[in-house]
Amino acid sequence: MKGARIDSPEVGGLYERQPQPIEGASAAVNLTVDARTLGWSTRVGYEAYRVDPADGFLPYSGVADFGRVDSLYVHQGLSSGTRQSILFETAGRLYLQYEAAGAVLLRQIRGSRAIPSTSTVPSQYTEVAGGVLVTNGIDAPLFVRAWPYDQSSGSFITRYSLARPFGIGRAPSPFIHRVNPVQQDNHANLTGSGTSMWAAQHPRSLPTSVADQWGIGFANSGSDPRESKYAWQVSYVTDTGSEGPLSTPTSLEWDTLGTNRYRYAVMLSVSPGPEGTIARRIYRSTNFGADASGSTQPQFVYELTNNAETMVIDGYQSSALGANAPSAVDRAAFPAPRAKFAAVFGNRTWLDGGSIDPETLFYSDPGLPEQFGAASYLQLSGESGPITGLRTFYGMLLVFREAGIDAVVQNGAGGWDVNPVHSGLRCVAPMTADDVPDLGLVFAADDGIYVLTGGFEGGAVAQVTRISDVIQDSWGRVTRECLPRAVGRYCPRFREYHLYAAADGDDRPNLGFVWHVDKQAWTLREGFPVSALDRLATGNLIFGGAEPSVEKGLFVISGRRTLGRRQVGEAFPDGPVPTSRWKSPWLSMTTPQDKKQVQYVTLWVQTTGSVSVVVRVYKDWQRTFYSERGYLAQPADAALMPVLNTVVLDSDSEWDRAHAVPIRVAVAHQSCSWFAFEVETTDDLVLVGYSVEFQQRGTITTEGQRA
Repeated sequence: MKGARIDSPEVGGLYERQPQPIEGASAAVNLTVDARTLGWSTRVGYEAYRVDPADGFLPYSGVADFGRVDSLYVHQGLSSGTRQSILFETAGRLYLQYEAAGAVLLRQIRGSRAIPSTSTVPSQYTEVAGGVLVTNGIDAPLFVRAWPYDQSSGSFITRYSLARPFGIGRAPSPFIHRVNPVQQDNHANLTGSGTSMWAAQHPRSLPTSVADQWGIGFANSGSDPRESKYAWQVSYVTDTGSEGPLSTPTSLEWDTLGTNRYRYAVMLSVSPGPEGTIARRIYRSTNFGADASGSTQPQFVYELTNNAETMVIDGYQSSALGANAPSAVDRAAFPAPRAKFAAVFGNRTWLDGGSIDPETLFYSDPGLPEQFGAASYLQLSGESGPITGLRTFYGMLLVFREAGIDAVVQNGAGGWDVNPVHSGLRCVAPMTADDVPDLGLVFAADDGIYVLTGGFEGGAVAQVTRISDVIQDSWGRVTRECLPRAVGRYCPRFREYHLYAAADGDDRPNLGFVWHVDKQAWTLREGFPVSALDRLATGNLIFGGAEPSVEKGLFVISGRRTLGRRQVGEAFPDGPVPTSRWKSPWLSMTTPQDKKQVQYVTLWVQTTGSVSVVVRVYKDWQRTFYSERGYLAQPADAALMPVLNTVVLDSDSEWDRAHAVPIRVAVAHQSCSWFAFEVETTDDLVLVGYSVEFQQRGTITTEGQRA
């Protein structure tokens, strides 16, 4: 009989391919990386965000019908996080949680919004010009500017001024007031349709310095009438600096007769613009009457730098006009009134056409997110289907589609080229895309989790690689119909990429996939009801709950070993402790045909005291365990260590840093060809490595069963 031992000084992540490496895991659930040892720590959980018993557990307890959080976005007004605001949707209402100067205020800023189904991508959020653009493909795009905010009032007007429709439509034509002058000898003869006012071209009426600059039309005509004709147009300018299309021209014509040197000043009524308008620009043609040599080309006259005044007097002569007005090609009405996806790329706002035009991309002028030209769009090929998401990465705009990925890049002529990146890949989960250090852009597709690296600049090549091959069994549990609701973000705090999706036929997210950068390995998360996900300024992940009947509001994924809080009467105790589990690979030790008798499994753990650990033993691919025992993570041959959180530091006892402790587990299961063990605990523990001691008696399997 020969004794032998195999050692794995490091335990790895989930590895479901066969054969499995010795450090791989058949199961790895609710674990995170311990920075000191690079072992698996059980310090995972989530806790309520911004909940204080002193204020009645506001802000969420006072919200009626608080349902599943459908979408979530953290907006940073300053890079330090001192002007952090959180936008989220629940039950068809858009809320703003405003955080500044230590105050937390929750305000509903829109209601009656579309509620996404379990198979529909919810609202998307895009940083644009100091605010946030909200799109969902059904409601009109919304522009939210969270700063500054009057914390004292929270009135209806204040709340609704935080958000406005995004995009600029065509302004109404200006109205010309026609006031017929009194016919007297000192006035010109009026033979046309009337004007607003008269401007006398005489030193006693106007100073000589401006007498030749003020007043439009002919000053005199001699013995024959002379026709004057002008047209006016208006455009809106919003708080993003963008200008909309010009209104339809409104014209006025009149005749003058005599030599009395009278010109005209025209009074216009200009309509106020929609929310967000900060100015209106007035344009006018030169005199294009039958007796004049001007043209209908509009030129800049005046800018009303407010959205309140409605009366404008135009008496500027043509020589005083400014630059030509933008053409109808340069200024078009907002082209994507039902946009579903948006991104900022090349200092431009890019939007899809929504369900109306699902294979078209529209882009704004540089630095002007609401200013669009009539020809500023890209028509994509129809081979890859509708657009399912937009994302900037490595000098290109990635266009996720139902059956592929395209990349928009700028060419040498200043235009745009569309290059295919991957074809045949069903990309329907745009909210899972995020940059992960040392890896690339990670996102979920129908058949797995992928990473995109490289690009098209400097000779680089864009490549798409599936990184979920070793966990394809677990990925197969995902409910494909609900994949558009999957969410994913990178967590700088723990150096992990988290992805949560509905699984096992459920329509609510109940399974998490976590990529650990420090171990380059996967684990799973269970018991985390993550419906919407984003990142705080601190680097922690914040999520909206999917089960409001259990607990409602926002939560932070942390190292506190608890699954939120539960209301019990008037108290809010911690929720249940997450169960952490690591199962070894199926080990043949030598070769599968050799029969082995495993004697001991030694677990190398970091412990903080009397931690309970359950160890289960399996053999020959059986699903049920052969034996199960509980152990304390204490030294077997030394005095018991003080337990974390139970030692009074100024007493005789001293609590030391956690250190490695071997837990030796006796195994008695007769002989086997394959062996596996499982470690499970709800306590604070770090699993670093393991070893397996076994014997061989020379018994082998000679041949398989005959047919």
